[in-house]
Formats: sequence, structure tokens, C-alpha cells
Amino acid sequence: MKSVLLHGLLALACFGLVRLDRALSDAEVSRRATMGRVGRLLDAGERTRLVDTRFAIVEPGGVRFEFVLRDGYWRIPAASDAIAKASAVKAVLDSVRSVEGVIRTRDADVASALGFATPIVLELAAADGSPVVAVELGASFSEPAGCYARRVGTDTVFQLDEDLASLVRRPAGSAALPLADVALVPEGWPGEGRQWKQLQVQRFGTRFELTVREKKITDEEMRQGVSPFEWIVVSGGTTTVAAQAPASMYATFASRAPYAAIVERAAVADAIATPVAIVRHFAEPGEPLELRIGKPLPDGRVPVENSATGLVMLVSAEVAELLAPSAARLTSDTDGQEWAKYLK
Repeated sequence: MKSVLLHGLLALACFGLVRLDRALSDAEVSRRATMGRVGRLLDAGERTRLVDTRFAIVEPGGVRFEFVLRDGYWRIPAASDAIAKASAVKAVLDSVRSVEGVIRTRDADVASALGFATPIVLELAAADGSPVVAVELGASFSEPAGCYARRVGTDTVFQLDEDLASLVRRPAGSAALPLADVALVPEGWPGEGRQWKQLQVQRFGTRFELTVREKKITDEEMRQGVSPFEWIVVSGGTTTVAAQAPASMYATFASRAPYAAIVERAAVADAIATPVAIVRHFAEPGEPLELRIGKPLPDGRVPVENSATGLVMLVSAEVAELLAPSAARLTSDTDGQEWAKYLK
């Protein structure tokens, strides 16, 4: 009888050990599966609620920049309504929706070494402005490029397969706003469905237009890579073929010329009351965009008002001078490097 009981107890013990072993094995399988690819950073419900009209970046130290889509431009209200670069914002929102990763650690000390002692935070919102999720972004890594991330309020650090942190983080030592578009004419202009047509420069009582027209070329010229288009200057009813290098460089510069700061209009009202020059960007259909160049301020900088964004920006004296050249300057045979140096 004792033998039977002993065998029963041993069998029960063995059964328990088997179950424990299976439980431990299942836990290990689960752990390994969890430590593998975990899918997208946001779940399906969060991606549905997320809107492409607002979000915020909170830098280490608590400085917060909200980004709001208004009148076709991404604005930064806390920074005098500065414009954010449309392509940069799109890259951030696209990455947030699609980025995937694996769990790297849940250890606080390891997380600190991965950049979470001073993370940058990306706050995502719904249509009514209510928060969807906030994500802390840690250090970036390369080969392949990616970064570490964790949702605010959790201890799980993910290793992402895209470098979302570098998209929202300012370059080291940069005073520019995160994602800022520092061009006088922002990327968002002229907007979808509109085509650039020409530039018009008005200064010192004179006016000329710069545009592109198609020209006839031979088959041999086409094989040689000769462009079927040419820049022309129209002034006083006379059409002149422009020197292609300076005309091309100037046209690009006129759209991407950088500004140094944004200023309140009231602070420079006298300087821009009567512009010394106006550069008009024409696109079809719609009204042209005007860059109204004011008089130099005591510190040498020059205010430029953008009619489309409503911003008044300060540029250097050289940028202001290059922004409204004479027609002769575009028909002279130069390489256009005076404009090109600002486009690098």
C-alpha cells in the first residue's frame, strides 16, 4: 500500500514538474517572440485617430513647439507663426504611421544610456486636439539608420527601423527651430494644382519679367543634352535671351533665399511702408506672391514682407541686394555664383 502511495506521489510530482517546465518553456517562447519584431509604433486605432493638422515637439528642458496646419502652411505659433518645412513635416508624420521596431530593453539604466536621460518628445493629437500618444525619442544609430523610442509612461524601449529622432531633433549647435523652413518663400507655395509661371522684379522705377520659354533644337543638339528651354528677360516690350547660368541660379535663389529672423510688422512699419523693390512670383491660377523689400534698418539688416504668409522677415543687406537684381545682371555672361553660394 505504501509503495502504491509513493508511486502516486512521485507521478504527481513528475506531472507538476512537466507542467512547470512547459510553463517556463512557454514563457521563454513568449519572451523571445516579444523581443522580436513588434510591429508599428502606433496601433491601428491610434493611426486612425491621428490627424495631419497638429502635433508638438518638446525638447529636453521642456521647451515645447506646437505645429498647426493653417491656410495651407505648417505654422509654429510660439515662434511668431514661423513656417515649418512641408516636406519635413510630411516625413515625420509618414514615419510615425509606418515605423516598426523591436523591444530593446525595459531596464531603466540601459534606457538612460540609450538617450532617455534627455529625450525629445513627440506629442501626437486627434482632430479635436486631444492627445493620441506621446513618444519619447532617444539616441540615433546607424548601419542601418534608426533610433530608440518609448511611449511616455512606459519602461519599454523599442529599437526603431527609421531614425525618427533625427527628423525632429535640431542639428547640434543650430539656433533654427525644429523642422523650420528658413526660406523667404516656403515650400508650401504655390501649392497643389498650381504651376510656377514667371518672376517679376520691380525696382527704382523699372520693371522686368524673367521666365522660361521653349526653343527649337536639332536632333543632334538633343543627343548632346542641349536644353529645349531657355530663360528670357522681358523689359519694356523687348525680349532678351538671358545668360542661362545666372538666370537659373537667380530664379532658384528668389524662391529659396534664406532669412535670419522674423520680426513684428509694427516694429519695422516705417522701413516697409514704401518698399524699395518688389519681387513677384507668378503661378497659375491665383494671385502672385509678393516679396516687398524695405529700407535697411540701423543694424544693416533689411525687412522683407511676404504677402502670402503675412510674415515680415529680416535678411542681410547682401541677400536683399541679390533678391532684386537689374535685368542687365541676368543677361551678362557670369556663372551666377553670387546666388549659388546661398543654395548649398
